Amino acid sequence: MKRLVTLPLYLAANVNAFAPSSLRPRTSLQISRSESSDLQEGTDTKQENKFAFDVPSLTSFEFNPKGSTDLDESIIASNASDGAATTWSYGEFAKAYPNVNNIGIATIKTASADLLAQVVIAQTPISDIDWQRAFLFCAFGALYLGAFQYWYQVNIFKKLFDVDKFTSQPWGDKLKDREGLVSLGAQTAVDLTVLTLIYLPTFYIFKAGVFSGSTDPSMWVSQGIENYSTNFAKDEFDLIRVWAPADLVCFSVPLYLRLPVRHVVSFVWTANAALDMIMAIYTKSLEPTSPYKVVGVVTQPNKRRKKRSGEILPTPVGIVAEELGIPILCPENARDKDFLDELEASVKPDLCITAAYGQYLTKRFLALPKFGTLNIHPSLLPRWRGSSPVQRSLEAGDNPVGVSVLFTVSAMDAGPIVSQKSVEIDENEQATTLLPKLFEVGTDLLLDVMPSVVSGKITMETATQQDDELVVDAKMIDASEGRLKPESMTARECHNRIRGFSMWPGTYVYLQMGDGEPIKVKIVESRVLDETMEVTDIIKAGPKKSDGLRLICYDGSVLEVLQVQPATKKVMDHRSFANGLQGRSLRWLKDVDEDAIKLK
Repeated sequence: MKRLVTLPLYLAANVNAFAPSSLRPRTSLQISRSESSDLQEGTDTKQENKFAFDVPSLTSFEFNPKGSTDLDESIIASNASDGAATTWSYGEFAKAYPNVNNIGIATIKTASADLLAQVVIAQTPISDIDWQRAFLFCAFGALYLGAFQYWYQVNIFKKLFDVDKFTSQPWGDKLKDREGLVSLGAQTAVDLTVLTLIYLPTFYIFKAGVFSGSTDPSMWVSQGIENYSTNFAKDEFDLIRVWAPADLVCFSVPLYLRLPVRHVVSFVWTANAALDMIMAIYTKSLEPTSPYKVVGVVTQPNKRRKKRSGEILPTPVGIVAEELGIPILCPENARDKDFLDELEASVKPDLCITAAYGQYLTKRFLALPKFGTLNIHPSLLPRWRGSSPVQRSLEAGDNPVGVSVLFTVSAMDAGPIVSQKSVEIDENEQATTLLPKLFEVGTDLLLDVMPSVVSGKITMETATQQDDELVVDAKMIDASEGRLKPESMTARECHNRIRGFSMWPGTYVYLQMGDGEPIKVKIVESRVLDETMEVTDIIKAGPKKSDGLRLICYDGSVLEVLQVQPATKKVMDHRSFANGLQGRSLRWLKDVDEDAIKLK
């Protein structure tokens, strides 16, 4: 069994990231079969076939399916201090007020998911939370996930399928009910169809309304449908992976409990999706045939991540490693003697893996693992060696882009290549979304080659050496590069820089409204039109309602601006920005003294 150490600073940083279970409230969901038909105060109730598992929730549910066709569901609220318990009939409440029950749970789920995204993933201080956005998610959860879903399940499922007969059976009998299991599969298929044709487009339209900054509903619809079409294949895969298992569980319980159960299951399932990369390596190591196990994680030291409270928190990777029970090392500097001594004497890795660790690894470190150190690098090496490979590849207009798994050597990104894969991308793909995709591909490549590396089949000597004549440096980005200069850059060059610098530092131009002072405006999203126009510094909207603002560069090429963010304001779509002009002209500026503007 080979010993593996990972240094994956990036592995848990996917936007598209959810909170680990250590940050989620945990309660016990107990499912038991009881011989007694009633729970009576002061009476011991004999139970059989009892099992329990933990789920994130707000309360502790106890379901007690009986031998009869009736179900008695009750919430047991335990008093931790004296062991006393009080009973509240959740089953009666759910039966009497199914709409209230489902709307409440759906609202809590969507609001919690958004708050987790803001506070845990984006690390937004409590004082800066966007409560308007959180309220909109509450509304979406109440109207669609709570009200509409319950309505169509009552009015469609109960008419098409014998819901009560199957769900009222004991769990053992359900598995023997062939007709009921076929019905269960049919309900899941119908629900996935509704999710595909109604839920997804509705969600994307809702999302456009929340994040576009536009007040025009037609803009929400057009942008939402466009995003729905673009992400269709990926979303269908996620529906099968996430919702199908949730449906199989929730469609096995009584109708009035279906949505509560589904919201719990789907929330648990998707909460782990953001940890795919680090979890993939760890999960693979648990397989009986795995030739390695994870013995440690090296990540950056804990930092002050909450501005107001000054609370010191570990990195996302540190949180995940702690949750999995993996030893963690957090050296201030990877050159520290104490860190290297501990790595050599206690951890004793056979193989190390790095992914955007951000620190220089010394020769002593690289000499410790006998099978070497592997690195996931998001470019097609030797093109784009350096600190900003994705940003520079997008800025250059590369397509395809790619990812490489290579041995780490003292020279930056110069080691022999173990595996490499090209990835075709859309011409409007931005670094914000591309980087996590490439690391996901890189993780798959890594898992494929690791057995060959730890067996000695792939070594430094047998891996593919890089051609130094083909090296292109991905130099570190300077904030000053974020300024777009239409007087000397083509629309394509501006667009590619917008895509490449979407994470940091962003791209901007200086604009003038009428006779006003110059204002700094960040361009968030754009596209290049396949036409040329007469050169001018005046910016106007296109003739169609869906057209963006047209910025004409020095060569007549046209950059269509779709989303902007004026200084001190939120991101907004082009139409909302144009509405703020109130008839004034808009032009881009060439000669601007940035230092003078900063002093004002």
